[in-house]
Amino acid sequence: MTLRIPYLFAAVIAAFSVVYLANPPGLRAAPVLTVTSIEGEQVNLAAMNGKTRLVTFLSPDCPISNKNLPVINTVQQQYGDETLEVVGITMPYDPVNEVNRFRDDQNIQFQLVADTDGSIADAFAQVRFTPTSFLIDDQGNITQRIVGRLRADELQRQIKAMTLQRSLAQQSVSH
Repeated sequence: MTLRIPYLFAAVIAAFSVVYLANPPGLRAAPVLTVTSIEGEQVNLAAMNGKTRLVTFLSPDCPISNKNLPVINTVQQQYGDETLEVVGITMPYDPVNEVNRFRDDQNIQFQLVADTDGSIADAFAQVRFTPTSFLIDDQGNITQRIVGRLRADELQRQIKAMTLQRSLAQQSVSH
C-alpha cells in the first residue's frame, strides 16, 4: 500500500502538468498580430470579423501535424470562409522552401504563415510543440488551446457551439 502512494502522487502531478501545459492560466485574448502568409496576403490573427479562427502551429517534419491536415481541411470545407478562418503557422526551424513544398505536397487549403523568427510562437504563450492549435472566437478571445492530435468531432462540436453562441448574441442585439 505504501508503495502505491508515490506512484499515485506522481500520476496526479503529471495530470496537472499536462492540463497546465494545454491551457496555461491567464490565456485569454489572442495576440494582436498582423502577419503575411506565404502567398503574400495580410492576416490579422485577432481580428474581430465575425468568424471563428483556428490558428494551428505545425511543422512539415511532425507526423502528428501531418495527421491533423485532413481534419483541418475537412472542417475548413464544412464551415467555409463565412464561419471559419484557418491559419497554419510553421515553426522557425522550418526552412521556407520546405514550407512551400509542404503546402503543395499536402494540398493545404488554408492560409500558411512561416514564423521565421519565432515571434508568432512567442506571442501565443511561447508555443514550442507542434502541433499546438488555438480556437479564437469572433471577439478575438482564445477559447481553447489544443496540444497534439485534433479530433474532427470535437473540433466540429466546438465550432458549432461558438457559431450558435454568436448567432444568439446577434439575435439578442437585434431585438
